[in-house]
Amino acid sequence: MVLITYKRGLGYRDVEQKLAVSDETVFGIGSITKSMTCVAILQLQEAGKLSVHDPVLTYLPGFSNAG
Repeated sequence: MVLITYKRGLGYRDVEQKLAVSDETVFGIGSITKSMTCVAILQLQEAGKLSVHDPVLTYLPGFSNAG
């Protein structure tokens, strides 16, 4: 069961045409996830939980960049 506590869109999805945002509006997030991941990794480094100098395989043993 899913409990929805708030369901409403605010603002415009198209300002020029004054098309309102709804709970069905899809927003592209672009590359913001890269920035968020970077911040999280640097916070973990500051907390001493990882080092950005360690190989990726230290934390993701199944990782492969072979394509």
